[in-house]
Parts: sequence; C-alpha cells; structure tokens
Amino acid sequence: MESEASARPAASAKAPEGTFVVCIPAFNRADTIGRAIESVQAQTYPKWECLVLDDGSSDGTADVAETYSASDPRVRVLRFPTNRGGIAMNELGMGAAVERGEYWSRLGSDDWWFPEKLANDLKAFNGGARAVFGPYDNVENGVAGRPGNGRRSWREVKDSLLGGRFCVSWANVAARTDVLCEVRERFGRFGDGRLRHMEDFIFNWRTALLGVAWTWRPGCDGVWNVNRANGESYNTSVLDADTAAMAALVEEHG
Repeated sequence: MESEASARPAASAKAPEGTFVVCIPAFNRADTIGRAIESVQAQTYPKWECLVLDDGSSDGTADVAETYSASDPRVRVLRFPTNRGGIAMNELGMGAAVERGEYWSRLGSDDWWFPEKLANDLKAFNGGARAVFGPYDNVENGVAGRPGNGRRSWREVKDSLLGGRFCVSWANVAARTDVLCEVRERFGRFGDGRLRHMEDFIFNWRTALLGVAWTWRPGCDGVWNVNRANGESYNTSVLDADTAAMAALVEEHG
C-alpha cells in the first residue's frame, strides 16, 4: 500500500524505455477489480506498470488490489481517504504516468483487456502515432451491445472534438506521455476541476486543440462493461452538471 503523497514518483525513478503506465481509477469495485488487473498481467507485451487508484472505496477494493501487488511488484495501489471522482483520480494517474513511463493507458475498474492490447498500441506508436484509439466490445448489464470507437480518420476525429462533440471513448486508448505533458503545459492540468467526470471528453478535446491527432488503430482488444445501476458517472444530475460545464469550457476556448 502507498500513500497519497507517493502518487507522483520522483523523476529519477523513471521506468525502462518503452514502458506503459496503466492507470485504473476505482471506486467500490471489489467484485471486478481483480479481473481488470489480471487482464493487464496477461498482456503479451511485458513492459508495463499498473497503478490502481482507490478513490475512497468502502467495499475493500484496495484490499483486493493489494493481493495482486503483494505478488507482482508491477502492480501498485494508491489509497485515497475520500471519494473525489474520475477527474481527480485520472489527474493523479496521468501525472504519475508522465513521471514514470513512455506511454499511458487507462483501464476502467470494471472493464478488461484482451492479451494483445498493449502490443497493438505499441505497433501504432512505432508507426508514428502519438495518441491512439481502437475498437472495443460493449457489454451493458451483462448483454453484449454494439462495438464502440468506429473507424474514423484523424481529421474526422479532430473536427468532431474541436466542435465540442464526443467521439473517442477511453475504453481502448493509449497516448505517449509527451502528449500528456503538452496538455498539462498548455492548460495547467490534464482535466478540469469544474468537472467530476467526462475526463475522456476534456482530455481528448484538449489534445485536438493542440493539433495532436487521435489515430484509429485496428484490433478490438478491450471490453467496456457498463452497469448503469452502479456508479456516480451514470447519475443524471451529475451528468447534466458535467455536460453544462463541458459546454462552457468549449465556449470559453472557442
């Protein structure tokens, strides 16, 4: 177990070149966090670190995660005493990724990857991409749905994002950490404290403002597991507040 103060490791502790820092924000996911971690451990590409950020869970989520970190030093668990929402947890995770790794990816605490996920991301990066998104399977309340992140050109994605339209889900994404650095340098942070969720929308939109292309890659190797009965991110009042705040941010930056 690590404290909140250790969420930003010293630069001298940089991981080996080519390392992915995989961030898993989690709140009351004791029943699913193990599957998420195991899907990272099953990756065919071995150079990764997994950072579980427990957002004030009351159900033993961090305890479950620590059973994995006890036997695998690549899995780290950070406990936070109070729940602060997805924006805050992703802010911390992305900051740690900048300090530690060459690449960043995010995995939902109730989602999972197939074994080639990071290997497919790496192929795209080696081909010149800086931020990538791919197709994923959608499972809603236990029922398979339509696949997400349909194929789009980087120009279509950029135009959509600049117009304030959501089009790239974090269910299957990755980015070079130098892109994260550029966003933080320009805007002061990766997300925005006026939001509680919608972290994927605001970060993707900000990369588009900077001219960074979100590049589609083949390979359906992630599963977005949607349970609308569980989680604040599906609360109508929270969604309405975040939608209004996001619209204001888009208007503010023109």
